[in-house]
Amino acid sequence: MNKILMSLHETYTNRLSAEVKEVCNNSIVGRRILERYMENPELALYLTDEENEEYAIAERTFSRIFEKMIAWMFILRPPNILCLTKALLMNTICKHDGAFKAYMGKFTILIGDEASQIPEPALTAISNRLPRIRQIYLGDVHQYEPYVKCPHDLHALVYGARSIMSVLCSAPAVPVASLVRTYMAHPALNEVTNRVAYDNTLLLGFHLCSSRWTVNLLEPRTCRSSTPLRPKHVPN
Repeated sequence: MNKILMSLHETYTNRLSAEVKEVCNNSIVGRRILERYMENPELALYLTDEENEEYAIAERTFSRIFEKMIAWMFILRPPNILCLTKALLMNTICKHDGAFKAYMGKFTILIGDEASQIPEPALTAISNRLPRIRQIYLGDVHQYEPYVKCPHDLHALVYGARSIMSVLCSAPAVPVASLVRTYMAHPALNEVTNRVAYDNTLLLGFHLCSSRWTVNLLEPRTCRSSTPLRPKHVPN
């Protein structure tokens, strides 16, 4: 999104006023200063007084005009899809003063991926803040619990909140589609996972002989010197 915001003044230069172009230029300068320290965090340890002031000004400037840039983006190049992390979703949409709050009327569906790692309180917060949005969650009840990467003092962890997948799969009123057919790997690679994690419920989506289809298609072509690929047959 930053790339889109930073290129607005070039892509739509004929539709922007001189004042807006100046704001865009100031935003670009501030963003470049911030990115310099984000990409090289060690530089922030040895800032001179002048560099420290420059960084503070850049941070204030970019934060102040960020919402203006988003407003122009929705006018000039409205997105059909927003890809946000859970934390960013809560901060930019679910809050009353969130950066995307004013534009939620333009979206009708929310898709949550890796839902087994989203804790139950997030589902409550999203449903309360976005009651008109259709929610679809994709996840695996056999995957990691939602607190693998969370601090141990997190309230959801302390009070034993479940994952979104655990809540939805046990709710009678929620339509659930179980996807237990896999097309991803050779049966021998799936065997241990199927027995340990899935209680032998995984189904193979193709015949064993079909696992060589791609290799069989590529073998005649790999004789050409310009093809940087050499299939190797592994018995069994």
